[in-house]
Amino acid sequence: MSALRELGMHVPHAPAHTIAVNECAMTHAPVCLLGLCQRGEPRAGYNRHMRFLAIPGSLRAQSSNRAVLDAARALAPAGVEVALFDGVATLPHFNPDDDVEPFPPAVAAWRAEVARADALIICSPEYARGVPGALKNAIDWLVSGFEVIGKPIASINASPIATAGQDALLTTLRTIGNVVKESSITLPLTSSQRSAEAITGDPALASALRAALENLALAARAAPS
Repeated sequence: MSALRELGMHVPHAPAHTIAVNECAMTHAPVCLLGLCQRGEPRAGYNRHMRFLAIPGSLRAQSSNRAVLDAARALAPAGVEVALFDGVATLPHFNPDDDVEPFPPAVAAWRAEVARADALIICSPEYARGVPGALKNAIDWLVSGFEVIGKPIASINASPIATAGQDALLTTLRTIGNVVKESSITLPLTSSQRSAEAITGDPALASALRAALENLALAARAAPS
């Protein structure tokens, strides 16, 4: 690995780790949602407050992606705070030469926010059948660090036709973190459902989003602290 760095190649700090949600969380969800395992004993870390970092892939001030994340804040399970990260646009273009300490201030702040989060929620549009450049740039700044390794991630798609972008994003996220399948859903928003209020006011959308957040909470509680 050191030889590769001498050749000027950017090599991740460590391989991606995958953390599987334990059997209790996957096959006994109604029991585990009460904070109990199969034996009826409290699960370790269940009662701790958790923080999910919500990351919009669109830089628009008013976008359906941001609306989904705002709805997630309103529908978060008890004991879970959903905090919106609004600094994707402030990050400099990724350059491996700059990926050393001291990091650029915006990069240091970004990595710190990811490190303190128990899980990540990303909602991104599809641009040219791929991931928006600003979001991919933000992810690139995480590759060489430890902040996202093994961290549960949900990728929520706000458009049923944006399958290529969602697939591309999931491929990248699986490389660096632990994508929670049950939380990575598609919400079939209509043209009139572009606000958090419209999403939370629709029973089907609200139920799907709430279930995704509960599954992400289960994965975060199962992950090593």
